[in-house]
Amino acid sequence: MVKTIVMTVLIACLATGMAVHAETIRFAPLPSFALVANTSTLPPQLISRIRRELIALDPDCRDRTPLASWGDNIRFGAVSATDDDYQVVRELLAGAVIPDKGNF
Repeated sequence: MVKTIVMTVLIACLATGMAVHAETIRFAPLPSFALVANTSTLPPQLISRIRRELIALDPDCRDRTPLASWGDNIRFGAVSATDDDYQVVRELLAGAVIPDKGNF
């Protein structure tokens, strides 16, 4: 499940000598990248192996050199996602109209 991060933002009006005001903003981190597998063309065993291998990558030590040439979204490692991780996206898009054509 996506954990809600609470960030406190302090607004200081130093120029006018006013007191500092505090505001709490709640937001959930958005998934930045999704690597998906086509279950129609890849066997489940291969999908599981790819998932295990990606999650096992060690970008801080063992796999640093080979990962250095990978894209920014994956060169720092991978974590397995669940459907709940995308709930925040569904909430943000609630009521949005996305056309079937012309959106790529």
